[in-house]
Amino acid sequence: MDTHSRSFIKALSWRATGTVDTMIISLVVTGSVKLAAAIGGLKLSPSRCSFTFMSEHG
Repeated sequence: MDTHSRSFIKALSWRATGTVDTMIISLVVTGSVKLAAAIGGLKLSPSRCSFTFMSEHG
């Protein structure tokens, strides 16, 4: 069983990986760094991060 701190770090690392992937795909599709950053920023909303952490302890 994972500790809370380990689960938190795992959640953050998965969130970061997903955000970077989203930003790269958005950049390729839109050609705009600003728009890709905005789309990536939406993916980092606190509710999404807490959901990822909570699902580790479901």
